[in-house]
Parts: sequence; structure tokens; C-alpha cells
Amino acid sequence: MGIAENILTTRLSLHMTQEQLAEAAGVSRQTVAKWESGATAPDLEHAAAIAEAFGTTS
Repeated sequence: MGIAENILTTRLSLHMTQEQLAEAAGVSRQTVAKWESGATAPDLEHAAAIAEAFGTTS
């Protein structure tokens, strides 16, 4: 499972919208959509923000 699928499945399991994750990570909803499709990947700073939004550190 790649990072795109991890972001998508975790977000859905937490009943979180792309907009909610985008707000928590400080990016646009379109950026979250690109991460989830695999078009781009979050940089280290945004990966940390995603982990925090998901309530995990790993």
C-alpha cells in the first residue's frame, strides 16, 4: 500500500472529508485530492501535519 492509498483509506476510516484534512494540513482540497490520487506526494512538513490530523505519529 502506497502513501496515496494510506492517506485515502485513513481519511475515510476517520470519516474526514478532503476539506477537513486540507484545513488541518494547511493546503487546498485539490492538493489532498492529488495526494490521494498519487499525482503528487506530501513533503515532510505536510506529512507530519497529516499524521497529526490522523492522531498518529507513524
